[in-house]
Amino acid sequence: MGALNMKDKRNLKLAAVKGVVGLALGTIVLTTQSLASPLQEQSNRVIVSLDPTAPLANRSGHAAAISPDGSAIVYVGEREGEQYLYLYSLEDKSTRLIAGSERVRRGPIFSPDGKSLAFSAGGKLRKVSLAGGEPEILCATPSFWGADWAEDTIVFGGNRDPLTIGLHRLSPAGGTPQEIALADASQGESAFAFPEILPGGQAILFSVLVRNNWRTEVFSSQTGQRKIVLEAARQAHYVPTGHLVYEKAGTGTLMVAPFDLTTLELTGESVPVLEGVRQSLRRGVDYGLSIEGSLVYVPRTQYDQELVWVDRKGAETPLLRRQQNLATPRVSSDGTQVTFTLSEGNRQNVWIYDLENGSLRSLTEGELNSTQSWMPDGKSIVFQSNREGLNGLYRQATDGSGSAEAITVPTRMSQVPGSFTPDGKALTYLNRGTLWRLSLAGNRQPQKLVDTSVFECCSVVSPDGRWFAYVSGPQDVYVSPYPEGDLRWLVSGEQGGQQPVWSPTGSELFYRSGNKMMGVSIQTEPVFKAGPPRVLFEGAYVSNQRLPQVQNYDVSPDGQRFLMIKDHTEPAQIHVIRNWFEELKRLVPTD
Repeated sequence: MGALNMKDKRNLKLAAVKGVVGLALGTIVLTTQSLASPLQEQSNRVIVSLDPTAPLANRSGHAAAISPDGSAIVYVGEREGEQYLYLYSLEDKSTRLIAGSERVRRGPIFSPDGKSLAFSAGGKLRKVSLAGGEPEILCATPSFWGADWAEDTIVFGGNRDPLTIGLHRLSPAGGTPQEIALADASQGESAFAFPEILPGGQAILFSVLVRNNWRTEVFSSQTGQRKIVLEAARQAHYVPTGHLVYEKAGTGTLMVAPFDLTTLELTGESVPVLEGVRQSLRRGVDYGLSIEGSLVYVPRTQYDQELVWVDRKGAETPLLRRQQNLATPRVSSDGTQVTFTLSEGNRQNVWIYDLENGSLRSLTEGELNSTQSWMPDGKSIVFQSNREGLNGLYRQATDGSGSAEAITVPTRMSQVPGSFTPDGKALTYLNRGTLWRLSLAGNRQPQKLVDTSVFECCSVVSPDGRWFAYVSGPQDVYVSPYPEGDLRWLVSGEQGGQQPVWSPTGSELFYRSGNKMMGVSIQTEPVFKAGPPRVLFEGAYVSNQRLPQVQNYDVSPDGQRFLMIKDHTEPAQIHVIRNWFEELKRLVPTD
């Protein structure tokens, strides 16, 4: 890889540009009470109160970015169950929806001139002008781990297909990405993330995920070699004061250390400068820097979520409330128990709740266990687990006896369980962006359910075992014969949908379309026929943060109630500290 041909002025200022907005409060205390206007200033500190109809997405990592000149913020907001990009002006306090940004997953990043954005949505890296117009597709990015945009180059972390996880470079006009450096699976490397092109264009700073631990490295385009800069550190930015700013991985603490651009090494000890950063171990840290030296951040989220039963008319009955992040609730076939994923800090585990006696206990042990599916007999579940940086599916008895048994070969790509056939002899699941069927007898050799070039996920087998529903692309729900999958019928209509679930009788298929719970009547004799989609009820219930297509609710055994997640979490705000680079020079002198 050659030099990235950035202009000298850009080189001197690059470190301060990017921004995934973030950092929560800690050593610096800011008040968010009694805001009299959308922008409250206290000395050099600003609290932004966002439009209540377009709140900041309740998820950590890549939630927003600040423009190169520090005059505007683009953030991922939520509206009617969908995620969009919004432009917020720090000058006139206006908020504007960016057309064509629906279903944004990650990003955004500004162009060097601040006139365009790049972001990830629908498995594609896209570019949009802030002057208006529809986004352009630059390339496919099945997974996306952040990017940096120089004058004539975009460098992004992620993959352009399941086998090329690493750093890639791309023209801002689009085209085929070029490999810069690839992750080494034999060494446990599963992600290259948050790249930043250092001044001079001859080196790239980036984060490496190794067996669930982060470190910061630098890649030299002159030598083609990598060098470790910091262990237990991620999302580092170089600033023109001669410092590296980074997060002490997984702690939410922002650190700063002096850094030599010539040797690409630290020249002094790291010092903590802000605690309580909103972060996710797998997604990133919410902070960013602007050219003129401002720090932007989002306070850490204190989750407050609740499992609720919702009937077909939308009436709610509370079930269980926790000051934690809840996901993927699943009801046992006899309706007496519920499993769900519960996040505690950087740990995720599957818990089981007994509806008869009210007992609650953890069913899995470890750091990253989630997205479970009941076996038909109700005696065990299958869940996804990340162990030593590799993802696999495991089976665990629901009475807690014994240890978890691996049923798939772990890979670097996520494996997400779908559902079992009624006899419990086979499981459908997601791996490498497509759907597979795994027999639990014999040699357990996976077989593809569908074989297309688009992203397919979230398969559920019908109660009679003859059909399966799934999501194709960003949000189209199809039904195909099981297990062939050679024919398919679109059942979600023009508005699209996600998270399909069969009714217990198989005569209906449910799915979500934005905030709407939809129902479709299904007839299979003498031929397959789906009725028109109809709205059952509407509500702002939580969808899966990492993969919104994944089922994040369940249906009661009688098919009359839906187990949903209701969010009581206070909306997050964006905070700004002006002239923050002066504070860095005071705390960590480089002279």
